[in-house]
Amino acid sequence: MKRLLSLLWALLMGTALAQNNPLLDTRWTLAAYAQGGHMVPVSPEVGATLEFAQNRVGGQSGCNSFGGSYTLEGNTLRFGPLMQTMMACPDEAINRLERAYLQALGQVQGFSLEGNALRLRNQDGQTLLILAKARPQAILGEWKVTAIQRGNAIVSVVEGAQPTMNFGSGRVGGNTGCNQFTARYTQEGFSLKIGPAASTRRACQEATASQEAAFLQALEKAETFRIVGRRLTLYDAEGKILFNLSR
Repeated sequence: MKRLLSLLWALLMGTALAQNNPLLDTRWTLAAYAQGGHMVPVSPEVGATLEFAQNRVGGQSGCNSFGGSYTLEGNTLRFGPLMQTMMACPDEAINRLERAYLQALGQVQGFSLEGNALRLRNQDGQTLLILAKARPQAILGEWKVTAIQRGNAIVSVVEGAQPTMNFGSGRVGGNTGCNQFTARYTQEGFSLKIGPAASTRRACQEATASQEAAFLQALEKAETFRIVGRRLTLYDAEGKILFNLSR
C-alpha cells in the first residue's frame, strides 16, 4: 500500500510540475541576441533553435546541435552544462553566432513570455536572447536524403545512390537509392508516423542494398521532425537522428 501511495504521489507531483512549467514541450527559433549593448537580429534560415522537454533542453546553434539539463522555478531559469557536437562551420558569421548563442545560454538566470516571444535574461534582468515560438510546418514536397542512421551513427549516403522522400497528402514515396518505395504517413504538430513501407524488388549492389535496409528500417522509427530553412531532420522516439534531408 505504501508503495502504491508513493507511486500515486510521484505521478501527481509530476503532473503538477508539468502544469507549472510553461516551457514544457515548446520549440523556439532564435530571433535576436545581445551584443555590444544592442540586439542583433537573426534570420530564421540560420536555424538556431531551443527546445524544452521534461528536465531536458536541446536545439541547434546554427551549425552544431547541443543538449543538456535545465531547472525552472517561477521566473527563474538556469541551464546545466550543455554538450554540443563539434562539426566545423565553414561560415565565419555562423561561427560567431554559435559562440554568442551558447555563451548567452550559459548566463541565463530568468525568462519571460510575451505572446509568442521568449526573452531569456541574465541575473541583472538584461535581455540576452529573444526567441520566437516555432510553428509546425508542412512537410509536403520532395526532399533529398543526405544521411541515414546506421547502428549508432548517422552516416552519409552512398555516392551515386542518393535516396529521396516525396511527401504528398497522406503518402510518402521516393527512392531508397536502389528501389522505389511508398508508405502512408500522418503528421500532427511536430509528430510524424510513417509506414509500413512497400518497395520494388530490384537487385541492388552490396553497398546500396545495405543502405536500403538501413533506410527502410529507420523510416518506420520516425516519431518527430524539425524543418529549419531547407533542411529536414527526422527523429526516433528517443530523439536520435534517423535522417538528414535537404531540398
